[in-house]
Amino acid sequence: LYDGQPVRRGQILATIDARQAEAAVRRARAGLDAALAEQHDARGDVARDAPLAQSGALATDAYCKKQPRNDAAVAGVAQAQAALATAQADRSYTSIVSPIDGVVVSRQIHDGDMVMPGSPLVTVESRGRLLFRFAAPQASLGLFAPGSTVPVLLDGREDRPVTGRVRCVVPSADPATRRYTVEVVLPADSGIMPGMFGRVRLPSVGDQ
Repeated sequence: LYDGQPVRRGQILATIDARQAEAAVRRARAGLDAALAEQHDARGDVARDAPLAQSGALATDAYCKKQPRNDAAVAGVAQAQAALATAQADRSYTSIVSPIDGVVVSRQIHDGDMVMPGSPLVTVESRGRLLFRFAAPQASLGLFAPGSTVPVLLDGREDRPVTGRVRCVVPSADPATRRYTVEVVLPADSGIMPGMFGRVRLPSVGDQ
């Protein structure tokens, strides 16, 4: 991967060494095989001795002792199946895929690096929807109802205003400026990129 590389949703971004995960899956499969073998033997004992117990050829107490073994074997298989499912799920986490269509903007890792749980690996930005945020005074909030349109003037292209649609007003003012953050969804446009600076011209009090 390189900065600026486009990626698709589901594309592998990084692969973590899977040797430990593969070994855990093999151990879990071996445990399941052993549990299934124990269940087969226990079930066979119960099936074989049931007619003997009914005919009186086998003491009832002796037969009853075999049933708990069969029950334990059934529980052992369920436990082994759960362990295998967990190991297989852990193995799937060794491939880190992109959750969105977007562009790689930075890599925090390189081949052979050691990473800690929770550490960022790759930063991908979506180009499908961009948000423009600006601070508006309380007196102007009535102009920015969700769903209303707002002309946005981006630096370098002030002659071509972009019409965005208000997504929301964050319901908490900045304690220092007493202004509220307004989020505007911008349309898909190849000329708009994350990090661009823009302005919204707020009407004066006399214009409202």
